[in-house]
Amino acid sequence: MNAMVQNFSDPGTLSVKFGRKSNSLENDAWPFASSPRRREALSDEPDRFTANIPASANHAEKIFDTLIALKVETSKVAMHLSIAARNRIFAELDYILDVETWDEGDYLPDIESYKRFLKWIIFTGDTTWTSLGVDDGGRILVAWVREQQTMTANFDEVVRWTKRADMEGAIQISLGEFTLTHFARQSNAFLGE
Repeated sequence: MNAMVQNFSDPGTLSVKFGRKSNSLENDAWPFASSPRRREALSDEPDRFTANIPASANHAEKIFDTLIALKVETSKVAMHLSIAARNRIFAELDYILDVETWDEGDYLPDIESYKRFLKWIIFTGDTTWTSLGVDDGGRILVAWVREQQTMTANFDEVVRWTKRADMEGAIQISLGEFTLTHFARQSNAFLGE
């Protein structure tokens, strides 16, 4: 699914961008295939690389700079990820941060939210997610789609999750809000794994 828009009566409209649907870690796309070769200034702090996106940067430059900042965060923990997992994450980021799919007013992915996602994936080792996404506030989303259940997680200060399951013809919907550590301990159980 490339993009998904859900309308909720109380909170208003929530725009959500998702990457490609992929159940496999195998991805033969080169992680940088769709990225232009450009790099903007990064922080001067030697142990911290955070995006320093100039206010004068145009829309495409801001998107690219955000993409690079997310990949730098991934590279900081690359030793904890398999090459296939890292390439899959990079391919999802390349797909999500395609200049053609972003409007000027959209919030770009939040680096802190992305770091929380990386902490979760390292703690759990879960690479069974179907797709990454970004909500209308820039927070990282993860989706799992199974034969009879769907689950999403929003990596904010706390992890907000939803689960929809079809159990013997009855639809069951649950949702919750956990600390990152608690969600990491429970997420595999939610998926029955």
